[in-house]
Amino acid sequence: MLKLSASAKVKYSAGEVVNLLSTDVERIRNFWYNLLDFVYTPLIIVLCLVGLTFTIGINVLYGVGVIIAFLPLNGFLVNTATKCEQRQMDYKDARLKLMTDVLSGVKVLKLYAWEESMRARIAEIRTKEVTQLKYAVYCYSAMEISFNACPILATIVSFIGYIVIQGHPLTPQAWFKKL
Repeated sequence: MLKLSASAKVKYSAGEVVNLLSTDVERIRNFWYNLLDFVYTPLIIVLCLVGLTFTIGINVLYGVGVIIAFLPLNGFLVNTATKCEQRQMDYKDARLKLMTDVLSGVKVLKLYAWEESMRARIAEIRTKEVTQLKYAVYCYSAMEISFNACPILATIVSFIGYIVIQGHPLTPQAWFKKL
């Protein structure tokens, strides 16, 4: 059970505490889930680049150039999605705070017949929250497309350099060996 001090109860509403707990627990879980990727991915990239350098030579740099060219796009998408998620969390905090206030003051709400106005305020905040969530999902979708297209384009550009610029013939044996 979570217990808050009196000063913490004044500073944070119940909605904010629930929101923080749910998102922080998910972030901690995701950190441990993705920790190995942060450790092994650079090692795998270096090993693949060394192996490809021995296979297709300097043409590897064309593919590396494509990957580096995608970095600003991916950075922009990550920043935009993070900002959208932060705004969404702010709206969620406001909505949960309003819901807590409504539920704690339901007698007064019924007495003065404020149900519809409170429902409209909650619906308005929820609409803004969902809009930000939608924009974040669009950014994440664009990131997935970018992350999946980048290695394919890097491979194509490397092979174009191998065939067109270097003038090497591309036989099926060479193709599968290099893939």
